[in-house]
Amino acid sequence: VVNDICILSSTERIASCDGTIHIWNSQTGKLLSCFSEPSATSLLSGSSSAKKVNNEGNGVNPAALSAGILSTAFNGSLYTCMHYLGFNDKLLAGMGNGSL
Repeated sequence: VVNDICILSSTERIASCDGTIHIWNSQTGKLLSCFSEPSATSLLSGSSSAKKVNNEGNGVNPAALSAGILSTAFNGSLYTCMHYLGFNDKLLAGMGNGSL
């Protein structure tokens, strides 16, 4: 589920937010970079690697509503929204835990 999309006009790129932030080339559609925050669990265990998200399928899995990204996005360290500040070329991202 994509929560937000921003057009980064100065660089002709597009940013999308689905818990992580993806930066895309607007001309080719190629993924240029991806940003994610480590979970509290991975910080405590010393692991800094991001978990792979299964993007297969095109529908909402009912089990995900009670235990997956849809129930935890606004409680944890997932990116939930973005705003592009064109005057200084910055992308501001909000997280489910209330931080920016």
